[in-house]
Amino acid sequence: MHTFREKALAHTYLANAQFDTIRLKLLKIGAEVRELFQVHQINLSVAIWVGFLALFGIATDNGVLLATYLDDIFRREKPKTVEEIHRATIEAGIRRVRPCLMTTATTILALLPVLTSTGRGSDIMVPMAIPSFGGMLVQIVTLLVVPVLYAAIKEIGAKIKKPVLPNN
Repeated sequence: MHTFREKALAHTYLANAQFDTIRLKLLKIGAEVRELFQVHQINLSVAIWVGFLALFGIATDNGVLLATYLDDIFRREKPKTVEEIHRATIEAGIRRVRPCLMTTATTILALLPVLTSTGRGSDIMVPMAIPSFGGMLVQIVTLLVVPVLYAAIKEIGAKIKKPVLPNN
């Protein structure tokens, strides 16, 4: 009896021999992986758009929370050098990362039962939860991108500013 791994490897080798271009090979491998994890297409419906609206609300809330705290620190400390900007950005990130992660983690954990449900109403609830769940996994990247972009803009501003000459 052949194992699943042996069958998968044999199938992959046959697919590679059968298809000439790398694009077709990648498409074939993608279809096999999708079938392996039982990922099937879900039609775009109102439920999915409601899930996207929930995702956008939470993602915007976390980004605004982080950007607001960055603004507060930059107003309070008024960093002028690149090193001061880095320090202020790191401080803001350290202080605000926990609330953002808590929001993201609770949303992901709350959606797990919805995603795995099979009972009454799951045909509506599962598609509604998919965008929010996937977006929350990507939301963690926001915790890195927002402070980095904010610091980059402030660094450019600090480098462009010229010393002001006193009036005579």
